[in-house]
Amino acid sequence: MQQVLPTKANKSDVHQQLSAKANLVDMKKTMAEVALNIESRVTAEEARKLMEDKVSRADFQYHMQNKASFDDIKHIMDQMQPSHEVYEEELSKMRARLEELYREVQRKVSTTGPSGGDIH
Repeated sequence: MQQVLPTKANKSDVHQQLSAKANLVDMKKTMAEVALNIESRVTAEEARKLMEDKVSRADFQYHMQNKASFDDIKHIMDQMQPSHEVYEEELSKMRARLEELYREVQRKVSTTGPSGGDIH
């Protein structure tokens, strides 16, 4: 027995060595994730097709340099918006036209009388 004991590992050494080993469940999970990643990887042909619709970096930089600034757009929008006086003038014209139509409808209703004859 004394000859066998020196070749045997003690319990703490065995425990330490086993804790350093990979867990079988973790390995299966990791391998499944690797397989999924390989299957979902984009092929070179798919990447080429995707890139056909993309803008090149040089084109993008060119367009960004030539884009309108916020101040340019604000200036254009300010010029496009009619002033308050224009709105008031338009509203006055609309009110006048509505009053005219209202008077015309009232006149036509009063000429037909209570019998409900033809309004035309």
